[in-house]
Amino acid sequence: MHHHLSHKPWGRLPFIALALMTLPLSALTQGCGQDATEDLVYEAQAPRYLASADSTEGGDVADSRCRVVLRSVARVSYQSGYMTTCETDSTTTGSCHYIWRGFVDVAADQDFQRVAVLFRAGDRWFSFPATPSGPAVGGYVPHTFEIDQYTPSAGTSLTSLMGTVLNLIPYAETTSGGRIFDHNRIADPFGNYQLDKDNSWSVGADTSVCVHQAPVKTPEYRLDYPAGEHLIDGPVRTGGQLKINYDSRRLRETQSCMGSHGSASSTTIRMGYIVDGDGSSAQDILLETYIESQGNTRGSKDVQSIDVPASAKSIEMWFYCVPGFSSGAEYNWKYDSNYGANYHLTVPRPKAVTWAGSWGLHAGRSGFTRELPEPYVYDGFTNMGFSIQAEVYVAGITDQPQLDTQKLKAYVETDVLGCQPGGGHLKRQELELAQAHAGGYGNNVLYRWPVEASLMRCPTGTYHYRFLFSADGGLTFTPLGNAESTAAPGAGAVRTIENNRE
Repeated sequence: MHHHLSHKPWGRLPFIALALMTLPLSALTQGCGQDATEDLVYEAQAPRYLASADSTEGGDVADSRCRVVLRSVARVSYQSGYMTTCETDSTTTGSCHYIWRGFVDVAADQDFQRVAVLFRAGDRWFSFPATPSGPAVGGYVPHTFEIDQYTPSAGTSLTSLMGTVLNLIPYAETTSGGRIFDHNRIADPFGNYQLDKDNSWSVGADTSVCVHQAPVKTPEYRLDYPAGEHLIDGPVRTGGQLKINYDSRRLRETQSCMGSHGSASSTTIRMGYIVDGDGSSAQDILLETYIESQGNTRGSKDVQSIDVPASAKSIEMWFYCVPGFSSGAEYNWKYDSNYGANYHLTVPRPKAVTWAGSWGLHAGRSGFTRELPEPYVYDGFTNMGFSIQAEVYVAGITDQPQLDTQKLKAYVETDVLGCQPGGGHLKRQELELAQAHAGGYGNNVLYRWPVEASLMRCPTGTYHYRFLFSADGGLTFTPLGNAESTAAPGAGAVRTIENNRE
């Protein structure tokens, strides 16, 4: 350690029961008069047992490892009712059939040939394609599917409709010809997703299943020329990595770290560092080299990364330049070590949110706040600038005179952001601090999500949301949705909004 001055065909599945589906006869005809094998919709083998449940060589397997996940599926809302094939295809003749739309997530690190959904009509199964609908988010690639054939018609009597049971299950085809079926919510290895009158022929979101991982960027410690040190995408996380981006001019220009002929030829820039002040564990990495070839000097600079131990509390660093050709002796080295004090970065420890709750509905125009109903029904005629708000308390942070906004962060996680009801596509938005240390809020801090501004541009449907709070700058998150306190059962579940705006 140095302290110097510086300038510093299809397989089969062993576990899916073919539950009886009662459909009116009209439902077993196609909605648009097309052949079932057109448009990538074809009759497929039912999922059934073949060899072992964990076989991947041409067989069917049950996925309980979040590789294929149904997020939600429901009839598509349209005006005051539901969309049919007559709205989507003006050439439709005969019956108009209801359309179901669903959302499937596929693990981003999987390489599948095809993603699809098996749908049962009578005693036959049909495969409907699921296509990518956006970039990977939280470790998953979102897919969307529509079932617009073999479904009940708009003319189905209420009695027949009440007896209708639909069965479906998402799957992915592997490169070896097998099929992986979603059993991340279905414990019964012979079960399917069943849609009936009791669940309004839908499957809602369950954010406790195959949770999206928040994208985490590797923090970067940048040392600029001639001076200035910045931590970007922080904080530094235990068990993660730290990028080092060092501008060598801090040494070459300010301390003339050059070769024997006044060039940068053969000089190197290195970094030494220790963790938690333990000098015996000092490590050293190469940041930059310069090589002279046929009179041309070229450099090679890399943004290197170092591992941050799981137990780390701090990292201190120093930088030095070894000139070329003159002498490699240490007394010729040039240092950038913050005038001998070294450069320090703190590694924060994960910190839990102590309390959060007091859900409220705030009207921005009138200023009143009232209890937030569940579900919240939005009719589009309020014109009050409604926001959804919640309070958070963290000992040592929110009760201090000066709030540390680098540590305390709040997000809303919702499908309102993408205007895709059903809970299949939850996106995150960071919330700005609304009010702190004011009146009856005491030591709590208040965050508001201006939900009405988003809902006004979204179609009707059932939307989902919850708040996420962090007291350690984003290292860990505490979800709050369906409860008044983080300690309450089901606190992290989602709440719902019924958007009935015409």
